[in-house]
Amino acid sequence: MVKVEFSKLTKRKFQKIEPLYLNYFNKEENASWTLETVKRKFKQLFLRKDLIAYELVVEKNFIGLL
Repeated sequence: MVKVEFSKLTKRKFQKIEPLYLNYFNKEENASWTLETVKRKFKQLFLRKDLIAYELVVEKNFIGLL
C-alpha cells in the first residue's frame, strides 16, 4: 500500500522545500530564479492571512503543495 501524507505547511517546511522549488522552476519552467526569489515568493505566500496550505508527501517523497 502506498503511504500518502498531508500535513499543514509551516515556515520550517517552506525552508526545506526551497531548493526543490528553485530547481523545478529553473529546469521545468525555464525560469532564472535565485534562492532569494523563492524565499521572497514563499514569504509573500506565508504572510497571507487566509493561507491554507498543505504539503503532499508520497512514500516520504515531497510531491507538491496544496
